This record gives sequence, structure tokens and C-alpha cells, in this order.
Amino acid sequence: QIPVATGTGTAVFQTVPFTACEFGFWDYNDTSTSITPLDLTVAGTEYQLPNNGLGVNTTNAYALPGVSHVFNTSTNYFQFSNLKLGDTVDIRIDCEITTTSANNLLNLFLELGIGLAPYKLNIDQKYFKTAATHKVVANISIYIGNLTTLNGLGRLLASCDTTGASVKVNGWFVRVLTNG
Repeated sequence: QIPVATGTGTAVFQTVPFTACEFGFWDYNDTSTSITPLDLTVAGTEYQLPNNGLGVNTTNAYALPGVSHVFNTSTNYFQFSNLKLGDTVDIRIDCEITTTSANNLLNLFLELGIGLAPYKLNIDQKYFKTAATHKVVANISIYIGNLTTLNGLGRLLASCDTTGASVKVNGWFVRVLTNG
């Protein structure tokens, strides 16, 4: 309790309401694309990024209480149904894009609401002038603002405007901040 002025030169003790705010995080480290990168074989086509969660850096040791995972490694979909409206989710994608020609435009997307009313958010767009392997680390923050986002599935997508590119997924980090 804290003293609160009454306006008459006195104070009363009151309990201050606090919103319980918790956070948790998960790190999903992929091994499947280190052996066989995901080929972006058709220019302009969106491909779902895989993550088997079998890498040595995978952890759910710091998950939210009562929420074991927010990403299903067997289906490659995010599942936010164990969260609440008003929660926020931060996702950091770490991957390597190999291009085989000059002048490539890569797009990363987060598709949400799958199974209900799907919609896409643009995460990042990179332009590569040379053929090489390019490290890409991109972040996106979303909020669970409606039942479509809460109860629909989500997935990460990549596309390239040329043929011959491939993706090695290192992994993604997911942090959830919940409003108690």
C-alpha cells in the first residue's frame, strides 16, 4: 500500500493495482537446411521456411509459465492460441541466403491467421548486387489484437525475384510479452 493524498492535508493508504506483466522466450535452432538448403526454385514464389528445432541452441527453458511452445517444429507453424489478446510477440529470423547471380531481391514475410482469414506482414526486403552467401537477420513485432491472429496459424515465408537462390535457416528467436 502507498499513501494517497485526500486533498484535505491528510492521506489514506491504498493498494495500487498493478498489471502482472510476464515475458518468456524460445529459441528454435534448425539443422535441416544446413545439410540441404531450401531452394527458391521459382522466381517470385513464396516458400515456407522450415525449422526442425533440433539444433544445439534450441531452448524453451525460459518459456512463459504454462506455454511450452509457440512454434510447432513438426508442422513449421506458429501457434499463438495459448496466448491472450493484448500479448505481443517479437520474432528474430536468422538465415543465410545464397544467390547464384547478380541483382536479387529477397522478401521475408510473416503470414498470420492461416485457417481463418490469412494476412501477410512484410518483415524485410533485401537487395543483393552480387552472387554470394548473404547473412540476413530480420525482426518483426506483432500483437495479438484479434481472434484471427490468436487462433489462426502463422508461418515465415521467403521469396526471391530470380531463380537459383537458396536459404539456410539458422533459426529464430521468439519472445512473448504478456499482459498478465
